[in-house]
Amino acid sequence: MLGHSGVLYRSALRFNPAASLISLTRAQRRGAPHLPWIANCPNAIEVDRFPFRDGHDGYLAFLGRMSPEKGAGEAIAVARDAGMPLRIAAKCREPAERAYFDAHVGPHLADGIEYVGELDHQGKAELLRDARALVAPIDWRSPSGSSSRRPPRVGRRSWPRDAGRCPRSWSRA
Repeated sequence: MLGHSGVLYRSALRFNPAASLISLTRAQRRGAPHLPWIANCPNAIEVDRFPFRDGHDGYLAFLGRMSPEKGAGEAIAVARDAGMPLRIAAKCREPAERAYFDAHVGPHLADGIEYVGELDHQGKAELLRDARALVAPIDWRSPSGSSSRRPPRVGRRSWPRDAGRCPRSWSRA
């Protein structure tokens, strides 16, 4: 298992070698079958917490955390190629996340590319509800793929990359 999750799991097991782990999907386990998995608990979405809206405000949205695996930098390229504004909502608290932001996102914040910060649930629901589509260029086996499952609930398209956990899917609104 690579990336932040892999570091987290290895650190937890070094701290407590007797610990057991719970995965969000069976796909998450494939990257590290040697870890002590005991259960699978899917990351569910409460549909009624994402109100539907007919129409949109004409921007693309990115929702995730600042990392190469989540692809905020690639979402910027997609938005620029499409000639559309992009609103980026992402966690950016850890040193590696700040470094990614400084190198791949911060220099491009202009001309319709906006970083709105890390959002609470209400903010995420509004971002997705009002967006034309979610751009999800993830490049890893996302444990849940929940970011790309939310937009159809609010009547939006989701454009994940054909890599990792999320298969290429076009959910038309």
